[in-house]
Amino acid sequence: MKKLYILFVIGFINFFSYSQEANYCGWEYTVTANNAVIAIQAANFDNILLDISVFELEEQTIPLTSIECPMWIGVFYLDDNGEYICGGYTEWDSSQSMAVAAWGDDPTTTEKDGFSEGEPYVFKACLFTGFIGETIIDVTPNMSIDSPFSDSYATNGFGSINSALFMIESDSFQMDPGIDCVPLPLGIMENNVAKKILKTVDIYGREIRVNQNGIVFDIYSDNTIGKRYTIKY
Repeated sequence: MKKLYILFVIGFINFFSYSQEANYCGWEYTVTANNAVIAIQAANFDNILLDISVFELEEQTIPLTSIECPMWIGVFYLDDNGEYICGGYTEWDSSQSMAVAAWGDDPTTTEKDGFSEGEPYVFKACLFTGFIGETIIDVTPNMSIDSPFSDSYATNGFGSINSALFMIESDSFQMDPGIDCVPLPLGIMENNVAKKILKTVDIYGREIRVNQNGIVFDIYSDNTIGKRYTIKY
């Protein structure tokens, strides 16, 4: 047990050394007086995967450790408007265990600016694939509930991700073919670069100019249409 707590201390230090750096996701969070620490342990890296079945390849998943793009893991909470807001993040490092601080709500402010007690964690990952924009990936992980861990927020609590399956949408996944940091066939990467989103509409055909929750349709330059479910954050 003592070794686990040492891991958390080391992870917490690494969190501050990495996650305060700029990221390509546009994620920001509020540092409050309360937090929990979530471990991403190297021993579980083989169980943290990216689902690539949308590309109809023989392989259905690849480990995140095989991805060499700059990548960040963030934890999100729901604000007063029902939108997902970043409550902490850290840069992914395939060479060692990591930790993410999940910041709790500040009771001295009127708005909800962090996690409430018992609030479940929602995780997202962001890849920088060579474009100005970034690809966002949502995930619901399997977390340890063995003491002292919890799968929901508790002030001064601990969490640990046992496994996770990150999902991507082929229609929104774009990558610079000159940057070989995701182990996907070149043809797939070139195809996704070649077609561009002309506009995005909702289920009623109304054009959308900002992110919104629900089902949306992307209309591409090659006259194809992609359907996806979005969560505004």
